[in-house]
Amino acid sequence: TVSRDRVFLRNPARLAGDFEVAPQLAEFVARHGIAPAAETERRLEAAAGAVTAHWRQAPPGWPALRSVLSSPHPAAALRALDAAGLLAALLPEWEEAANAVAGSEPGFTAGERALQAIERLETLRSSPGASSRAFREMALEIDEPAVLVLALLLRGTGAQGEGAQGAVKSAGGAAARMQMPKERAADL
Repeated sequence: TVSRDRVFLRNPARLAGDFEVAPQLAEFVARHGIAPAAETERRLEAAAGAVTAHWRQAPPGWPALRSVLSSPHPAAALRALDAAGLLAALLPEWEEAANAVAGSEPGFTAGERALQAIERLETLRSSPGASSRAFREMALEIDEPAVLVLALLLRGTGAQGEGAQGAVKSAGGAAARMQMPKERAADL
């Protein structure tokens, strides 16, 4: 339910036992760009342990993640999942990116940089300005925006000191776990 520009759960008790609710909530947030209400965030955090345990045994597959990442506002959904501690459950590789210091600017992790890049991509795809028209057109030509968003999420991952090779290995593991089609995984 949406009230006062925030998402509330109609049946919040389902969150702890129905493990499809969290991905459905993320998809709704990503499609509409409406953030969860504080109460919804608290419920997500409270259910995080049960959801994480379930996702370790049966992680959501590529179709569920693809629907979130290809929506108009994936960063809002990813930030909500991250705040609840669920993004690392969905993508275990995220834990490393979320904690790795990014470059020489203090205060930013590789994970925060990834989320900022995804927000910029969202802005670019929806920007009507004449100055960004060419870039907007290029962004809209991307066949599978979910793959680009996933690549941005996984950019800061990989074994420490392995650089790009570590990130590629990390992306390959994520793609295999979520049963991503091989032709899409090759794009990572």
